[in-house]
Amino acid sequence: MTEKPTTYAKEAQKSKLLPITELRETVFDRVLLNITAILFCFVLLFVILQVIIRYITVHMGFSMPWTEEAARYLLILVTFLGSAIAWRKKEHITITTLVDYFPPKVKITLEFVSGVLILFFLGVALQGSYHFTMQMMVAPVGAIKWLRVGHLYGVMTIGLTIIGVYVLRWILVHGKALFQPGATKGRVDP
Repeated sequence: MTEKPTTYAKEAQKSKLLPITELRETVFDRVLLNITAILFCFVLLFVILQVIIRYITVHMGFSMPWTEEAARYLLILVTFLGSAIAWRKKEHITITTLVDYFPPKVKITLEFVSGVLILFFLGVALQGSYHFTMQMMVAPVGAIKWLRVGHLYGVMTIGLTIIGVYVLRWILVHGKALFQPGATKGRVDP
């Protein structure tokens, strides 16, 4: 099943600016996707264990309190990693109602500026998450004795860093399309 080209794609083809909807896949991208999928399977496993253990607890008095926390914290990790994967594929929700009326060159300029602003925000958030990671390394979380609150902030730091790498890759793609002579004559490879 093929998709019909959007207005953006039609305009871009007319002006020889073909839209790029995904960055070129690297080994790191495949590893990240596989790790995220495996971690999500563990989240699912821990949630199923919770249900089974609750049933057993009622009848036999056996419990595993760490499964609930493990599922929750792994879901946080999977969320940040999944968000990074979505950045690579441009799958985050965007409202482009106004932007769709601009010519392709202006759209790419807006995407470039947007990427720079997002990278700035990520830098500020990364600085804060790193600060809290270091500060909270002594605070315990709960049923999982070795886990510290700092580890959770560390997950945020790792996720924001990976998102920043993908945003930077997109900035380079859009910058190449804007500033390199002849780059707008055809497809700009990420």
